[in-house]
Amino acid sequence: MGLGGGDLIFVDTTVSTFSLRIEWPGYRMWTGQFRARSWGGTNEPVTRCHLAIQIARRVIEFLEAMEGVESTDMAWKVGRGHITARDLVLVSLAQVSRGSWQPLLRLLA
Repeated sequence: MGLGGGDLIFVDTTVSTFSLRIEWPGYRMWTGQFRARSWGGTNEPVTRCHLAIQIARRVIEFLEAMEGVESTDMAWKVGRGHITARDLVLVSLAQVSRGSWQPLLRLLA
């Protein structure tokens, strides 16, 4: 686990689930869910590492959902032969409304 990976996130909230919003050039906005609290009845905040894994899974879900969808911006087309999860890195996560967050993704060179 990297530096800070074990840090607890969302310590001061009782909300257990948030929306993740992905706005990608050439595609309609996509929304998924991620957990801010742990499973298994403990209801403890998740760690930074666990949060990053959840965000990565939602990004992969987005990429898979959009793979067969026509893009209006071919420079940002996703899917085989185009942009895939291996081409991306999560830079940050920004809160865009009370219950919604948006990842900032960077395209690797």
